[in-house]
Amino acid sequence: MPPPRDRQSKLLIALGSVAIFASLLFGIGGFATISSMMSGASSTIRSASLVVDDVSVATEAAALSVTSIREVIDDVESTARSSARALTAVERLLTEIGDQAAEDVAASIESAVDAMPGVVQTGRVIDRTLTALSFVGVDYDPEVPLDEALESLEQSLAPLPGEIREQVALLDEAARDISSISESSSDLAASLLEIRIDLLEAEDLVTDTATNVEEVSRRFETLADDFDTYRVWIPWMVVAAAVALASVGLGLLMIGLERTSGEGPSTQTSEH
Repeated sequence: MPPPRDRQSKLLIALGSVAIFASLLFGIGGFATISSMMSGASSTIRSASLVVDDVSVATEAAALSVTSIREVIDDVESTARSSARALTAVERLLTEIGDQAAEDVAASIESAVDAMPGVVQTGRVIDRTLTALSFVGVDYDPEVPLDEALESLEQSLAPLPGEIREQVALLDEAARDISSISESSSDLAASLLEIRIDLLEAEDLVTDTATNVEEVSRRFETLADDFDTYRVWIPWMVVAAAVALASVGLGLLMIGLERTSGEGPSTQTSEH
């Protein structure tokens, strides 16, 4: 049976050999495996960073588009409200003109027409009187007698109230049409206002999203840069660990060999 010192030496030699062999496997295999894994992970992170960059650009473009649309809606909504106010003013003016024409002008003309027979009769008397006074030197010889001129005026004035009321009816119809257009403009402005509010909310949301995506993009870029650094020195850390393990194995092997070489004379002496 070998003495305990011999068994210990063999154990140290076995452990040292295993450690050296394991360090070789760990160093070579670990370096290759971790380098491949880190390279693949770095490529994946770079690809993800590019995708996030594309998303960031897209969200920024969407934010600009929403802002542009919202500004156009603002202009259209303001124009619609201005048009509605202007049309309302025109509608009120037409209504006032129609009311004044129907109530004042037409009524005044009708009153004048009603009074015209008496005026014509008075004109006839005046015309006869002036004609009768011609023998005393009154120079009165009009081309159209006064009563005939007044009758012609009466005939001209008679249809005017009806014509004015017809025009007033047209003005009222135009005022109603303008009022309808004004209401449509007001409704359009109200609808555009709701759209503008929705666009403001969408603009805030898209802007916040673009900011968040941009932040994620920066973080991905930083992570990719860090990973490129890790990809270089982590495999060498594995090699360093393997070298340390090999050093331990070599130390155990040398101790075992020294103990084995030192056991020869003592063993032979004990046998004698």
